[in-house]
Amino acid sequence: MFTEQPLTYYQQLAQRMIGRAVIDMKLIGGGRNSRAYKTTCPDINYVFKVYIKTEMDQRDRLNTEFLSLQFLENCGLSNVPKAIIADPENNCAVYEYIKGGKIANGDITDQDIDHAVSFLAILEGLKQYAVGKNITAASEACFSFSAIWENIYKRCKDLSISVKNEEAYPELSDYFQKQFNPAMKQIEEWCRRKLDEASLAPETELALDDRTLSPSDFGFHNALRKLDGELVFLDFEYFGWDDPAKMVVDMLHHPGMSLSMSQKRHFVSGILSYFHNYPKLMERIEIVYPLYGLKWCLILLNEFLPDRLLLRKFAGVNTEDVRSLQAEQINKARLLLNDTLNKYADFPYFN
Repeated sequence: MFTEQPLTYYQQLAQRMIGRAVIDMKLIGGGRNSRAYKTTCPDINYVFKVYIKTEMDQRDRLNTEFLSLQFLENCGLSNVPKAIIADPENNCAVYEYIKGGKIANGDITDQDIDHAVSFLAILEGLKQYAVGKNITAASEACFSFSAIWENIYKRCKDLSISVKNEEAYPELSDYFQKQFNPAMKQIEEWCRRKLDEASLAPETELALDDRTLSPSDFGFHNALRKLDGELVFLDFEYFGWDDPAKMVVDMLHHPGMSLSMSQKRHFVSGILSYFHNYPKLMERIEIVYPLYGLKWCLILLNEFLPDRLLLRKFAGVNTEDVRSLQAEQINKARLLLNDTLNKYADFPYFN
């Protein structure tokens, strides 16, 4: 289990890894499962990142991110941070510090969408170089429709203890009984019909040639805009081989971004222009759209899992008022579920 350490501990660790004096460290964020510190040396800045593992989540985010960024740098990509040095024993690493600003939802432009599409297209073009590089499947990648359902059922099971405790979590129980469970049944029946119509077998795995490289948790919430306007993409803790259909619909559903309808259509159109040789990709995007909508609803409810609350606290999320945080997440899950139900039967994102 993770043990909280004082800032001075990380500063000493960073000094040893970098090999030069560290005169300041400031928390600048990171994902919900890690912390990132701006680390100031006399003549240069770095990012010092600390990762966490828990009993429920043993994913090696450090190894995944560090090796993937090394691979991308070796392939000539300049719009991702450079991996400097890693310390697996202490579950931390040092990366290039890139000066730039976070991208607010209202500031996302069509050109930004084009940059995101181009980046994913470049990753697709690197597939041939990734073979034999110890690049594994992206985090929770599902290569069959059955695997997606198994993932959804597992997440439901993980939340089942909290759901059963109606006295402690009446809002969560109400959400599952009145909204989520009926929606899941409705969507499952629809998906099975659509699979039959498209002659797609639920158990058939996506062929290796039809998979792509993906950061998995991709979007403008994990990007910086440099002073010259160039976008730099961050957070490769979940990088690996993935289903292009999932890559597309994750961008459409992701609660960390707020894209307009036209921007989402622009993104889907751009991806299809680069991935046009992938068989039945349009049909698969349409069918997995509501499935990943359900999954994202469950991800939003992670705050009901004690292990996940530990991760949130570590990453700097305020968890003091847990009930308010949980109520906020239930409201987000309701909104996402309603949006998915309103759109999945008549997929609106194809031009």
